[in-house]
Amino acid sequence: MIKLFKKLLLLTFPFAVIYFYSEYRLSSLDNSYKFRRRALERQIAGCEILLLGSSHGVSGINPEYLTKSAFNAANVSQTVFYDKEILLKYIGSAKELETVVLPVSYFTLWSDSHTSKEAWREYFYYRFSDIKHPDLNPFEPAAFSFVALYTPGKVKSYLLRNFDVNLVANEREDGWRGYPAGEIKRINYVTGKRRVALHHSNMLASSYTKNMEYLEEILAAAEKRGIEVVLVATPVYRTYSKFTKEKYKLANMKALKALRKEFDMTYLDYSNDKRFTINDFYDNDHLNYKGAAKFTRILNEKLM
Repeated sequence: MIKLFKKLLLLTFPFAVIYFYSEYRLSSLDNSYKFRRRALERQIAGCEILLLGSSHGVSGINPEYLTKSAFNAANVSQTVFYDKEILLKYIGSAKELETVVLPVSYFTLWSDSHTSKEAWREYFYYRFSDIKHPDLNPFEPAAFSFVALYTPGKVKSYLLRNFDVNLVANEREDGWRGYPAGEIKRINYVTGKRRVALHHSNMLASSYTKNMEYLEEILAAAEKRGIEVVLVATPVYRTYSKFTKEKYKLANMKALKALRKEFDMTYLDYSNDKRFTINDFYDNDHLNYKGAAKFTRILNEKLM
């Protein structure tokens, strides 16, 4: 039995060394969540415009083209819950904050990270943004193991490069993360239909109820401080909008109308703005860097 134990120890020892070495190296690895939190905390005191939202916001609104000091705290697949948590966490430090801009896309009110295929993002918010989703399981390996968080497959590739990787190469200090021009041939009705179908698969009535509550918290907190809230629908291309469903669009309009009755807020809808052509898009529903510059200039005129 002792010999067997020694053999098992000899077999597992190299793997244990690799695991703990990986944990150590990953603990100091920079990522977008860590980077964006650090950048936001450096700038929040002087921030006049805080931008929130999902990828439509992070790539579609470029602070460079806003007249006032702005930080883009949006992120890929960021849901209203995280928008709310970010605002509530930093509103006390945002002494100069005048405006909160929150993109509300076709799917926004119906989406929750916990019920989507990207629920893994919750653990990055938990570990690097200090924000815990109410349904997050703190006993999941990703909650305490960096290897589990980044996934063994990615960690293996990092290990082969001795962790000489840059995960924040596309991050900018003001929070903007733009998309290149992209390939126009990829913007078509086939890929557009597939994209809308992906969003439909994550859209739930239960999420709608929660997101309305989160939005009300955002509006109430802003109103208490005299901060203007601007909800905005960013441009999407017709290859995307063609496949959206009327029932969701009507429900969105009804929700926004109800919020306007209770709170002093502005809603701007650019979702089907004809000023944006296929050359302004990275894909069916995201603006490229040229489209973002164009859109931000238009938005800036409204925010002045």
